[in-house]
Order: sequence, then structure tokens, then C-alpha cells
Amino acid sequence: MMIPLTTPADQAGPQRVVSVNLCADVLLLALLPRDRIVSLSPYAADDAMSPLAAQALGIAVNHAQVEEIISLQPDLVLAGHFNGPEMLALLRRLHVPLLVLDVPSSIAQTRAQIQQLASALGVESRGERLIADMDLRMAAAVRGVAGTAPVAAVFRANGFTAGAGTLIDDLLVAARLDNLARRAGIRGWGTLGLETLLLDRPALLVLDVGDTHPSLATAGLNHPALHALAARVPVLRMPAKLWLCAGPWMTDAVERLAIARRALH
Repeated sequence: MMIPLTTPADQAGPQRVVSVNLCADVLLLALLPRDRIVSLSPYAADDAMSPLAAQALGIAVNHAQVEEIISLQPDLVLAGHFNGPEMLALLRRLHVPLLVLDVPSSIAQTRAQIQQLASALGVESRGERLIADMDLRMAAAVRGVAGTAPVAAVFRANGFTAGAGTLIDDLLVAARLDNLARRAGIRGWGTLGLETLLLDRPALLVLDVGDTHPSLATAGLNHPALHALAARVPVLRMPAKLWLCAGPWMTDAVERLAIARRALH
């Protein structure tokens, strides 16, 4: 469903917005017309990381340097908690309007962040429409799904996985799946050993596909034991960009998970 970007009521608010953070980039692209976006981080147009890479093409790039940010004369700068504290402190001392976004760890927190940013941008109705569409699609993805939740294991480079208290865990629950990492006692981000995967044998293996460049970290994805498990259970290759940052694109992740969940029966 195509959602109009703005309505006449969504014309107030900052007119020169700069983002220095990937997750702020993509939320900004989802909420605001291009003519009000002055600059984005270099990752906004990276198709491996950004779910809205095509929309970012042609928008100027910044490298989170205070001098270049000031030269853009923004009336709002968006950042994240992982941006350099010195840069954020200097922007505050220079009285540059700044909004630092949290990292949501649930769908509910994602809704709240969209509302927060939409309000700061003066596009409240646009934010509410994005949330409503996200909720409708997630509900439709699991309509009619019943029974015990099958166990799914999320595995990414270096054996990293997402346990309790993470956005990925909440998305698994939304798709009516049980998270092996949470069952194994992992809270937040942790490591899921191949031994655990082989012994517990999840009903679904979700490979978080992000960085595919050859490295010691990604070599683990080609381990013979992992290939042996993949030959015995269904595998879903999930583009990392669909749940790397919180936002409406998470709906695509839930829909893919729900399709894989239905196929298990």
C-alpha cells in the first residue's frame, strides 16, 4: 500500500534536517520529503545496510564532522547514541538543534520512536500512518497461525545471535516463533555455539545475511557443521537491513519469518 509522504498538515517543522546515523537516516527518509533532507550518513545509500538505499541516492553525504554539519546550516540534526560523544557535546555547546535517538529493543519502542521523530519533524500524521500500516501488515502475516511456536535460531557472522530483550527476539515472537537464544539464557547480543545448534536442532535456521566479504567472522557461516544442519532443517536467509534498524521495514522481516513458519507445517 502506497502511503502519501505528507499531507497539508505535515508542512510545519524543521526544513533543513541533517542525519549522521544510519538508523536516523532511514527513519528520516520514511518520514520526510527529500527537499527537507540536507544530508545523510554514508551508509544511507548502502544497499547491504539500508532498507531505503534507493531513496537516499542523490542526497548529500556527511561524515559526522562538526565543521561540515555547521556549514550545512541545519535546523535539526539527528544522531544516535553510538555517534561520538565529543561530537554530540560540541554540537550542544554550539546550540545546534539536536535529537539523539535511542536504540529500540521492541516493536512497541519502535512505534514510540516513530511518533517521537514524527513529532519533532512536524509530520505527526505521516508517522501515525506508518505505524498503522506496519501494525496491519504484521497482524495479517500471522492471521490464522495457531499452535505451539516452533523454535527458530538466528545465526550471523562470528556466531552472534540475538537473545531476550532485543528487537530481533520481539520480531520472532511477532511471527509466532520461539527464539533458541532466549531459551539458551542469552540476554541481549551473545554467541550461539554450533554445538548448541546441533544439539537443540531448531525447527528453523535464520541466517542473518549482512556482511558477505570474506573474513574470519563470516567464515563461520561456511562451517561444515552448519551446512549439515542446514541440510536437515529449513533455512531462511534474512537480509540484515530488514532488522538492523527499527522502523516500518521490519514488517518485511516479520512477513518472511511468518511465511517460513507456516511452511513448517
